[in-house]
Amino acid sequence: MLGIGIGAGTLPGAITSSGGGTPFTTYNGLALVGQGIPLILANVRTIGIVANQGATNFLASTPPSGTYIVIATLVVTTVFTTSGPLLTLGYTDSVGAQSSVAIPATAVGAGSVGSVAFALQSTGAAQITYAVTSGGTFGAVELTASLLRVA
Repeated sequence: MLGIGIGAGTLPGAITSSGGGTPFTTYNGLALVGQGIPLILANVRTIGIVANQGATNFLASTPPSGTYIVIATLVVTTVFTTSGPLLTLGYTDSVGAQSSVAIPATAVGAGSVGSVAFALQSTGAAQITYAVTSGGTFGAVELTASLLRVA
């Protein structure tokens, strides 16, 4: 049994594993599948993006094949003209290289927010990337994103 402490308290429930590198098998008496719990592989926070940002790797090395979720938020901090920022994710799935717009360019005003939880399947053949771009004149935007492996 694994106890996980947070500050002065602990998480409610118990997480168990059969050991030997086996993923977690139960949580609070409920059977888990796959690796058992999501793994947070990367957290990105970039403030003051004022120009197109090309594809950037989430990780230093290519992640293994699996199912991933990207949770991301774009916050406009200075007004854009014509077209707001968009977030594009790059990955390779069983069909081939993909480039998917996760947060479309919709809002241009300061304080505008776009967010997404985007699931993808990666073969592990290439990096998982993110890019922030705009078809209009850039203002400024803040990106917060996390990459989780769920299976």
